[in-house]
Amino acid sequence: MAVELGDALLHFVGNLRPLDRAYDRMKSKSKAAGATGTKAMRPMNAVLGQMKKLVAGIGIAFLAWKVSSIFKNAISAAGQFQSAMNRVRALTGATGDEFAKLNEKAKELGATTQFTAGQVADAMGFMAQAGFDTTEIYDSLNDTLVLAAAAQLDLATAADIVTNVMAGFGFQSEELGGAVDVLTAAFTSANTDLTQLAQAMKLAGPVAKNAGLSFEETTAAIALMGNAGFQGSLAGTAMR
Repeated sequence: MAVELGDALLHFVGNLRPLDRAYDRMKSKSKAAGATGTKAMRPMNAVLGQMKKLVAGIGIAFLAWKVSSIFKNAISAAGQFQSAMNRVRALTGATGDEFAKLNEKAKELGATTQFTAGQVADAMGFMAQAGFDTTEIYDSLNDTLVLAAAAQLDLATAADIVTNVMAGFGFQSEELGGAVDVLTAAFTSANTDLTQLAQAMKLAGPVAKNAGLSFEETTAAIALMGNAGFQGSLAGTAMR
């Protein structure tokens, strides 16, 4: 609603500009016509003067609305970030120093990558939920960012996917970088994406592991099935 109002105000002000230019042309002609022309222009002068005051008032109101909107968005983002970080602290039991380190890392990545600090905090939450401690979360963030960027997914979804896949194969946190490399190689070279790969892995992973297949072999098999038109749960079911 606020955006529609702002657009309407801009449209209204823009439509007054041709009228203003037409008025200037008429004013020039009235001067050339002498006293009669000047007298005829007086009512229009009054009307246009009032309209200009109205436009000035609208401009001030619109500016105030715009500034207010920016501040509201900033406050909302800060609140969401703090809420996400509080969740991380609750899940990890982080001490003051540990929490401060993660907090600063989220802000740093939010300022230097395509992701916001709030998105980084959400990803930390998924890692914490998967059992990562504060050090493991800190060390895993950069690899998770690479995965999310390559897959064109939000950071929290990428973190959720990779930690779920790792859990299925019994991987430890220090193996996340290797898992990211294997997954990225698969979805960037085959007819499947990371989400479909994760769906297939959810179904096929435990079976493949029990059958003695490695993570790399399982991922390669799912990628090949993607090239054959079997993706997501179809690929996972077929492998079972």
